[in-house]
Amino acid sequence: MGWEQRTTCTKRQILMSFLDIVIVGLVALPLLLFNQLATPFHRGFFCDDESIRYPYKDSTISSSVLYSVGFVCNILAFLIIEGVIFYNKKKVGRLGNESTNYQQHPEQQNVQSKSVNHYFCAVFTILLPFMFGATIEHLTTDIAKYQIGRLRPHFIDVCKPDYSSFICNDTIGYRYVEDDVCTGDKKLLREARLSFPSGHASFSSYAMVFLVVSTSTNCQKVIDRLFL
Repeated sequence: MGWEQRTTCTKRQILMSFLDIVIVGLVALPLLLFNQLATPFHRGFFCDDESIRYPYKDSTISSSVLYSVGFVCNILAFLIIEGVIFYNKKKVGRLGNESTNYQQHPEQQNVQSKSVNHYFCAVFTILLPFMFGATIEHLTTDIAKYQIGRLRPHFIDVCKPDYSSFICNDTIGYRYVEDDVCTGDKKLLREARLSFPSGHASFSSYAMVFLVVSTSTNCQKVIDRLFL
């Protein structure tokens, strides 16, 4: 899609943009419901499972840092790429006017006065699909997390099971415990059942893939505008 086609901010397109924002909000609504109402699948554990007996450790990279970097990198890339295209378009138009020595048409002056708005329209047409995709990615990841209920490596440390309420080892061997025997913090215990798929891995992968795909179409144009 050409730059001119993506930057025509008609009233109809502005209205459609607002509708798109509403759709993104509706898609994001289930995320709030998951955080408030959903309960992860209750998966049991073997008493001798060493993979879930690691000490509790908070995330090395917090969610706020993850989302900040993912969104900021993409938004900056959108602004820079569209800025280079926008600057070159104005530069070419200015050189063309100087070479012809003709007086600029009033309609051309009106177009240039609206060019800044066109620039932000071009950025918005890329930013909105990114936001929609991020919402879908987050939603699908959460659905998988709650359905699978994979235990985190520090599950036992967070669970603090009451060993007096069940027999861990009998004549058959180590038992598979399915009963609710945990006495730890409910909030931490809920998070300890949401190990897979990784929210950090899925969002960082989505953000970087979107960045590569969205910039690849204009990559050669940007290089030409910067160095030629």
